[in-house]
Amino acid sequence: MRYLIPVLFESVVNKAQQQQQYQQQQRQARKPEGAIKVDYIPQGKKSSVPDSEGEFVDYEEVK
Repeated sequence: MRYLIPVLFESVVNKAQQQQQYQQQQRQARKPEGAIKVDYIPQGKKSSVPDSEGEFVDYEEVK
């Protein structure tokens, strides 16, 4: 008993440490929430209006 109890206690502690390390690795491997990964950006034709000009919409003010 004197030799068996320390060996059993050590094995339990080792298993707990391994499990804790595994959980830490899993947390680090996850992507941060809200992260976006873009694999492909399509190359479309260019518009005749430069991006700096934007899109203009006519409107009429109603009073």
